[in-house]
Amino acid sequence: MNRDYARHARVRWAVVALAAMAVYLALAVATLQTARPWCDEAWFANPAFSLLHSGRMATTVLEPTGHYRHPEGIQEYTYWIMPLHILAQVPWYAVFGFGIIPLRWLSLCWGLLGLASVFEFVRVVSGKPALASLTVALLASDFVYVNTASTGRMDMMSAALGMSALAVYVRLRERSPRWALLAAHCLVAAALFTHPVGGMVGLIALLVASLKDTEQRKWSYLLLAPPPYLAGALAWGVYVSRRPDLFVAQFFSNAEGRLADLAYPVRMLKREIVERYLLNYGLAPYSSAAGLSKLAIIAFYAGSVLLLMSSARLRQRVNSPLLILVPLSSLLGLMILDSTRQAYYLVYAVVSLATLAGAFLYSAWLEYPRARPALFIAVAVLGAVQFATMASRIRSNPMGRAFQPVVAFLGGNYANQRIYGSAEIGMALGFPRNFVDDPSLGFYTHVEPDAFVVEDVGYEQSFASFQAKLPAVYSHISRLRSSYVRVYDSGRYQVYARHE
Repeated sequence: MNRDYARHARVRWAVVALAAMAVYLALAVATLQTARPWCDEAWFANPAFSLLHSGRMATTVLEPTGHYRHPEGIQEYTYWIMPLHILAQVPWYAVFGFGIIPLRWLSLCWGLLGLASVFEFVRVVSGKPALASLTVALLASDFVYVNTASTGRMDMMSAALGMSALAVYVRLRERSPRWALLAAHCLVAAALFTHPVGGMVGLIALLVASLKDTEQRKWSYLLLAPPPYLAGALAWGVYVSRRPDLFVAQFFSNAEGRLADLAYPVRMLKREIVERYLLNYGLAPYSSAAGLSKLAIIAFYAGSVLLLMSSARLRQRVNSPLLILVPLSSLLGLMILDSTRQAYYLVYAVVSLATLAGAFLYSAWLEYPRARPALFIAVAVLGAVQFATMASRIRSNPMGRAFQPVVAFLGGNYANQRIYGSAEIGMALGFPRNFVDDPSLGFYTHVEPDAFVVEDVGYEQSFASFQAKLPAVYSHISRLRSSYVRVYDSGRYQVYARHE
């Protein structure tokens, strides 16, 4: 009887997890089809496109002199980003075709792997399918997770590989501890060669998860960890050896400032709270009144973590130190190892926050029956804000209403003229040779465009930066804007062209 009940309970909670993944799929598909493309997606797709069509892993769309972090050589070799996401795109495009939407579908699939990995990790270390399903439900409906899985950057791939490393390790460690450790480190190494931030966060999480097991068995097990990283470094090193001077210039230029807060712990903590969380959850200067509602999300996560950590009774109900230590170590690692505080790295945080929040909700629901109405209301508010945030972005549809029309205009009127604009427009056009991403508008190359595109969030911001730091460049841009004719204006995109 008890076995039948336990089996039915497992099936029931597995259905809940699958339902949560179905909600994730619906939200992610709607988001990837409507979200406005941006330069990072095109910058990271361009080397794969080049490799697929010319056999060279080059970032051809970028004019390096016009960008502060892209030194010479990127149009020949791509060393400024890690290679694995590029290499994963090539067979994907060969099967599904090239474009912004196929690229985003690749991220969506990695997001599915991430959800499955989180479910398995929580289920194994806690022994509670209900807790695993609850955690997946929180994560699958998180706007940061869904948006990351709907964007053509490499962050979701790196995060999913790190999460799968934990799932593989805890699943195999009792039956085959050596294979568990080796396989997990292979996955973390893959995460590292996808993006250093995801790889480092994944490595910290895995080291915490495996520390006790390593002590109980043999420390020689640690010898199983380095080979995957050495193999990855050797393979990349072969490519780097073609132009090590360009590697040094590109890689360390892009890595500049990544550990700037390491020697200033107080500043590090302050920036982490303000820039990583508060600004991205509604307190940015440009946030609307509706955007302030996202503060409820971070308040829910923070409250859940604080209450869980302050209550021995709740932690005892969870009865899984790893379920608390691994997420906390990941959050700490992210704070220490990334001083840029960029919004797209939030995915590494929300996985940990959702895990801790799930542990709190599960334990508080069982330990404090009188608090259930308050818990229900808190979850309802959380869900309402999450879904409202995503629904608003989906409904606005900047892809269909703003981006696609300007792409169609350029394709129909300037198919052969030299165009300067943000790289995502070039990607939508198929990276033609006449399209260049150069926000200096030819100041350094002395080659002026036949037409150029100014969008409200990309080139306009670059122009403002030039005005503050490089007035000569800004003067050149102002001259072109005043002498060219504005032939297209949708509010978000403006196209300027030479006089006929």
